[in-house]
Amino acid sequence: MGKPIKLELQEVSLEERFQLIKDGKIDIVCAATTINNDREKVVYFSIPFFTTGIQLLVKKTDAEKFNPIKGTREKISIGLLEGTTTEQEFRPIYPNANWQTVTNRTEGINQLSEGKIDAIASDGILLLGAIWQQNKNFSEFALIPKIPFTFENYGCILPLENSDWDKFVDTTIASDKNTQLLHQWFDPKKGKFPYESFR
Repeated sequence: MGKPIKLELQEVSLEERFQLIKDGKIDIVCAATTINNDREKVVYFSIPFFTTGIQLLVKKTDAEKFNPIKGTREKISIGLLEGTTTEQEFRPIYPNANWQTVTNRTEGINQLSEGKIDAIASDGILLLGAIWQQNKNFSEFALIPKIPFTFENYGCILPLENSDWDKFVDTTIASDKNTQLLHQWFDPKKGKFPYESFR
């Protein structure tokens, strides 16, 4: 960039993140933000830094009874966050499920652990993050199916028409050092967050 960069972290909400970028109040948002055409009309997105998709988190002992192709004879309860792409795109796969709205993934995982619901649907990596935040054991749960029902590319949100900044961010994401970090964190066998990479 030809100048020193000072990092100042600022917490933002899902509702305000795009407006803060548009207003020039922040320079970048790096979060679980899906790249899509409507959003690209108002902000610039970096190249994808992660790909995930809608999966079901279930207790490992219950994984066999969830089969969207064969169906299930049992009435299953699935938790999901209201107003998400999961709600819009996932319900048709289990049309006979007993859908339960949860306020966040943490609440959903607690209900799953307590047997109040049979599964929670959301982006797979975000479900793993919620397990980790609660200090729960990954091995007690399963993400199914192995290949997500959808694919969501996450990108950093950047202002429009700032090509030097865009290039700097994209180059950093594509760097060897960043690739090594991804393997260190998300390797399905050895990573801190064991998650299959779909890049």
